[in-house]
Amino acid sequence: MQSNIIDGKESRITVLTPTLIRFQNKINGTYHNSLSAPVKNLKFPAIKTLKTEKTETGIFIDTGAMIINFTAFEKFDACGALTIDINLNGMRKKIKSFPCTDPENLGGLMRKLDGCSAVQEDRHKYSCFRDTKRLPEITQYKIPPGIISRKGWSMLSHIGSGFRHGLGGDTVYFFAYGHDYKTALRDFILLCGRPPMLPGYALGCWFSRFYDYTEKDYKEIIDRHREEKLPLDIIMLDMSWHKPDWYDTRYNTDFFPDMKGFLNWVKRRGLHVGFNHHPGMIPADDKRASRFLKLAGIDTGKNEKLEIKTDEWKQSEKSYLSWDTGNRRHLKAFMDVFMKPCHKDGMDFHWIDGEGDIIQLEENYTFIEKLKKERALILARPENGSFSHHRVPISFAGDIFRTWPMMAFMIEVIIAAGNSAVAFWSHDIGGYQRGEPTAEMYARWLQFGAVCPIFRPHAVSNGGGYSFNDGLSESRRPWTWGKKVLASARISYQLREKLFPYLYTAMRESFDSGLPICRAMYYDYPGEENAYTFKHQYMFGPSLLAAPVVHSALSKGEYGIAEKEVWFPRGCWIDYFTAEVIKGPCVKVVTCPLERFPLYVKNGEIIPADSYKDFILQKTSQPLCLSIYNSGNDEKKSYCNLYEDDGVSLDYKHGAYAVSPVHFENSAAEYKIFLMETRGTYKNQKSVRDFIIRVLLANRPKAVYLDEKPLKYQINLPDKKSSSGYIYLKKEKTLFLLLKNKHIREKRIIVVKK
Repeated sequence: MQSNIIDGKESRITVLTPTLIRFQNKINGTYHNSLSAPVKNLKFPAIKTLKTEKTETGIFIDTGAMIINFTAFEKFDACGALTIDINLNGMRKKIKSFPCTDPENLGGLMRKLDGCSAVQEDRHKYSCFRDTKRLPEITQYKIPPGIISRKGWSMLSHIGSGFRHGLGGDTVYFFAYGHDYKTALRDFILLCGRPPMLPGYALGCWFSRFYDYTEKDYKEIIDRHREEKLPLDIIMLDMSWHKPDWYDTRYNTDFFPDMKGFLNWVKRRGLHVGFNHHPGMIPADDKRASRFLKLAGIDTGKNEKLEIKTDEWKQSEKSYLSWDTGNRRHLKAFMDVFMKPCHKDGMDFHWIDGEGDIIQLEENYTFIEKLKKERALILARPENGSFSHHRVPISFAGDIFRTWPMMAFMIEVIIAAGNSAVAFWSHDIGGYQRGEPTAEMYARWLQFGAVCPIFRPHAVSNGGGYSFNDGLSESRRPWTWGKKVLASARISYQLREKLFPYLYTAMRESFDSGLPICRAMYYDYPGEENAYTFKHQYMFGPSLLAAPVVHSALSKGEYGIAEKEVWFPRGCWIDYFTAEVIKGPCVKVVTCPLERFPLYVKNGEIIPADSYKDFILQKTSQPLCLSIYNSGNDEKKSYCNLYEDDGVSLDYKHGAYAVSPVHFENSAAEYKIFLMETRGTYKNQKSVRDFIIRVLLANRPKAVYLDEKPLKYQINLPDKKSSSGYIYLKKEKTLFLLLKNKHIREKRIIVVKK
């Protein structure tokens, strides 16, 4: 087998995969192979199909996906020294130039968007601008390039601590993928690291607001969520948890007289707690400062680290000790002295406010993993165009405006971030500040949040400043917006929680392949022009098409019926809420009352879901629901591989997880459902479980069989005392099957005679 490293006189080519090539120039007579901020792996297996040949004029390489001709006597940045022929997925291209700009690039990870709003340019395009008191001039923010381009290839130069598009520097990576964009992400995470699995609770419902909430307030908010049947998994403590100072980390005992007791109370109700902090400064009057300085190696006399600074929050002048958030020793000292006590008392994860370079985020992430010996979680602003932040979720947008165009632009930002393997982009659901928020906008934004990677409502203390005014427009308590909005919000919250098994499986897919949870339509339909034109719809996981409503109902009133133009690719699509079937390809205007938005299931798909829970990790005896969406009698086979693990530990990295395959076959005469044996084990795994299987069916079935034995028709299904059986609801045109006590190591077959 040939080596995947081919040397020339002044340069080297390494074939990492058939579709990913590394080019290097010698630096001072040698090649540099060290890892860096973006690059985390250079150990790739040999390629069986690789063919190489050295000729008098240079090097010839055939990877099976592309052919490379390189003049080995020159450096690879020399004009005309390199040509690459791509032959992938029907795309044939000869590439001789490698420009730094790429007008066909489909976007990447966008920077923080504090103080930003957006304007609508045309039916499918929005632009983002910053216009604030702190920055009077208007600045347009453009989505930076990512890995994916319509031209079918990308070149990234390793310069300094990051990547830059085009040819430059002494190390270059060439990605070839044609229209198979999924291949590009797979190669990217092999090179730059995988997006990790979040703790399960992070995919649930959050409560957050920049407001002077007290321990008593948070308890009332949590209890009211339970009372209103609004699932809740996380409370995010903004700045009220610590003393009234921008950079403080000492508890505010006026608001939280017994922080440890409060955190224990929250944990007993199944919730997790995140907390906001601003790194880079320490109040000089903090008694722990001297220990920090010693551990950090800071000499205030020599380095002049003592500063008088105006506090941005309370507008008072105080003495601070500054430290470098890019210095690993400083970071470790800060975490050990100031953050560790918070975690020991029961706080779960950090919201790192302010700037977030990759060194700081990775140090925080690693510290929490080692301290808690479980999955870490951090929330932080990303760097613009980064190719590293996908490894340390969660990225968030910052202090965005509350406007309809900004909500629409957030869809574009989330989709573009996925093109850099960022699976967990978050923004302030409902918008953070200013704008003209309405009850309708709030309800629609919650619907959008239910099909975002992270469901995190958040807002400022008042319309935009730092005084505290509990106005309705800033409220993130759904019950304060009136009965109609509360009813709509309840659907959104419960939808999010019910879809957890589906979402968790999609997160594992992201870990394995780099595919984001919210993925652009062009990943599955790259040859369709509408996949690029309709920017405000996307696939939510592999099976759901989401098209959130991002404009008002206009003249029909604040609670009127909105309309959304949706592109449906080829095949049938089934409305998640009403079961209406739409046959694609077509463009259709969908009408949406306040309690619904366009959410469609691809025909034949199997959606795993939970029954109602107060919080995601709640232990219940409720059955797992499998909804099979099928229209027509065309022969069809579909599959779902339900992924499960313990939800919090790092054991998944070492093979401690389980996959439960479910197969569905449709023919003119019958449905067949196969519940296969579960593969794998993990901590606290259930050995027996119940299932409710929901199947769309036009008429009552002639008969239903379980393992070739007739299944009983049961009117009281799914009563807890019921045995395995089925019921058909004529009005809903839905068949419900109850399967009791299925052992995970056995196979069960259900046949439904039409």
